[in-house]
Amino acid sequence: MVGFSSVSPPDIAALLEQARLACPDAAALVEQLAAEPGAERLSDLGTQLVRAGSPALAKRCYALAIELEPGLAKAHHNLGNLLVKSGESAAAERSFRAAIALDRGRAQSHAALASLLQREGRFGEAVAAY
Repeated sequence: MVGFSSVSPPDIAALLEQARLACPDAAALVEQLAAEPGAERLSDLGTQLVRAGSPALAKRCYALAIELEPGLAKAHHNLGNLLVKSGESAAAERSFRAAIALDRGRAQSHAALASLLQREGRFGEAVAAY
């Protein structure tokens, strides 16, 4: 598991405190992250923050998870989903493609990319993404 060694501890502490306040349901996960940091848990926290209506904090969690563990396909996928919702199609496409490059069998990333490409009228690319 990758820890927070490359990131400033005050930055992490501030992010975790903001997450705790924004999403009380995530308190247990925040405590786990404070005690035993890891990119996968950080990505999971991002997902809880999306559900709680805190996309900006979620985006920070996903970005930090990717910084800590660039090979975590789940974090790239989750970031892509968030970017689609915020209208950042080009960045979402890059995130989905990164997730697929890391895990070719990740069906949900293929489907998300194909859906995004279809919405943009890029039908040939959408078919190829499946």
